[in-house]
Amino acid sequence: MRLRSIGDSNEHDELAAFADWIASIGDETLRGKNDGFSPIDIPNDLLLEPSDDTVAKIVESTILMFKNATDDPSYLNDRAILAPTLDIVESINEYMSSLNLTERRTYLCSYSTCKSDSNTDFVAQLHTHEFLNTIKCSGTPNHELNLKVGTSVMLLRNMNH
Repeated sequence: MRLRSIGDSNEHDELAAFADWIASIGDETLRGKNDGFSPIDIPNDLLLEPSDDTVAKIVESTILMFKNATDDPSYLNDRAILAPTLDIVESINEYMSSLNLTERRTYLCSYSTCKSDSNTDFVAQLHTHEFLNTIKCSGTPNHELNLKVGTSVMLLRNMNH
């Protein structure tokens, strides 16, 4: 695991302690060997207080100054929020977008059917536009892209070697 710190020595020490704690969980030295269901004590300074809006709480704890630093495109370079599902990624993106008060522009996908296939009517009935618009999975762009001026855009591509 590699974590970087660009702050003072106090931040460096905190980051090193966090990295050691995470590594001890992975190395099974924190609680010893287990079958994957062993409880882990999380230090109080890493816990978030319960909140009605968990996404807002996570974003505000991870990206403290985002609301004030939106003019600085490099602010998000060394920050990340890991999410276990695409639904949570989408809710985090929606929340982050809502912090930008500029007008949103929506871009929809364009449809065209290859006429060279002899079974185009069958395929069109099987895979309707409505059905295709509901598909959300890694590597497939969503049907609707919402953009705002001043919002950072990250283009990702899975590479298979």
